[in-house]
Amino acid sequence: MHKSPKVLIIGLDGATWKLLNPWIQEGKLPWFRKIRRQWFSSTLKSTLPPLTGPAWVSFQTGVNPGKHGILDFIHYTEDRLFNLVSPDDNPYPTIWQWLEKGGKKCVVVNMPMTYPIQKGKSVIVSSLMTPPGRQYAWPNSVFEQLKSIEYQVDLEKMTFGIPEESMRKRDKLYKQALSMARKRKLAAVMLLEKEWDFFFVLFKSTDITQHLFWNEDETLKLYQLLEKYVQQIINHAQKKYGENVFIIICSDHGFDRGETSAFCLYRWLEAEGYLKEESPQPYNLLRMGYQLLKTIVPAIAKKGTIEETRKRLTKREGQERLVFMRRRAKAWPTPFGVYVNDLSSLKEIKRKLEQLRYKKKKVFKRVYEKQEVYSGENLDSIPDLVFLPERWVKIESNPTQEKIWKKKRGYLKGNHNSDPNGILVIKPVRDIVIKKMKQCNIMDIFPTVVEVLQEPIPPYCDGKSLIVRRKEATEMSGRQQKRVETKIKEEIRRL
Repeated sequence: MHKSPKVLIIGLDGATWKLLNPWIQEGKLPWFRKIRRQWFSSTLKSTLPPLTGPAWVSFQTGVNPGKHGILDFIHYTEDRLFNLVSPDDNPYPTIWQWLEKGGKKCVVVNMPMTYPIQKGKSVIVSSLMTPPGRQYAWPNSVFEQLKSIEYQVDLEKMTFGIPEESMRKRDKLYKQALSMARKRKLAAVMLLEKEWDFFFVLFKSTDITQHLFWNEDETLKLYQLLEKYVQQIINHAQKKYGENVFIIICSDHGFDRGETSAFCLYRWLEAEGYLKEESPQPYNLLRMGYQLLKTIVPAIAKKGTIEETRKRLTKREGQERLVFMRRRAKAWPTPFGVYVNDLSSLKEIKRKLEQLRYKKKKVFKRVYEKQEVYSGENLDSIPDLVFLPERWVKIESNPTQEKIWKKKRGYLKGNHNSDPNGILVIKPVRDIVIKKMKQCNIMDIFPTVVEVLQEPIPPYCDGKSLIVRRKEATEMSGRQQKRVETKIKEEIRRL
């Protein structure tokens, strides 16, 4: 049997063929053009909603959100409305934890939803939601190495909760994003020197830049820079392990141009009689909680620590009032779905949302009952209705927007709330070939990597391996045939 290959995954957060394909055709991205022609390429379907939190957790675990129960950076559970998500909230082993059991060595750089770091045998460098001043890497020796290059986890001044501020400072933020990408490359090259079987590194600068400069020259220049960085990382890996490196380049979701209008689901439910505001107090509590959250999610907490913020968000008096209000409502909004307490109203709300129009335009591409898209033991924590909005509309779930509809001004140039289609490019090794599929699923990465590294795929996995191992499949058939022939001979002897 051949020695197990190595697996290198390079993530380009939010990368989309919508931008890459035209630039490839125009000859502006020659390396992407080359690999798209020579390697396997497809779209990679994200989770619903197509957001960083649930997408990367499904990537890590190979299961759908109905099993891992994570739909955002915060929990929208009944008893703790503003509880921040941590790795401990994920009930399934991550890909590196699963591989560790088989003795594989893993290096994971900038994987979202990894802070606080769960210390184990793998090298872990955490991602966004890591408070400033905290240890962002394990083991300690790696942390010291990264400090020597002034490694940057995320942009401390970037917050999508206050888009107007980000847009005013977008030129400055763009320069910081370029610097962050360079340091990410330096960190990857440094850590590639270690022994590894599985190596993952994520560039978040693509997501940041597309939010601020959708389909503009700045975004093209970043991709042209990343062409060089990605090639350097691949070359460094192949210098160490030769052609025995199985390479994946992928994104967690797609992207599209920014929204032009904001639809306040809270106010709509209120107007339709599904949600009644008892007094100004809940409104003020919600507003306070939302204003605090939007300064830290998904950006790094700029003041205090995540733990201190968690305590402020979960003060008993505020939580009790919010829980009381939510339990009395027939339906309660989130940015990506609706919890329906009065189930007799569920189909009615679904029908109304599906038929909803604004200026003769549909508001939602699809509205689903959760059982249509999710399954698993955490299904109860998922909103009863989940939806995918049209690209022009931003769904607001808080009461800070006083009217149902509002025109967006000075908003982000690009967004991904409506686009689940990311990118996938794979360079296999030796006898491994990829199944011909126009679209793969982000949950498929886990079992694919596990099979490449010759480890068992866990039975609970929702994803399906994308590979066919031709030679070993033939060898297996031969072994099976010999066993059958031996069994027949034994039966003949007995006779």
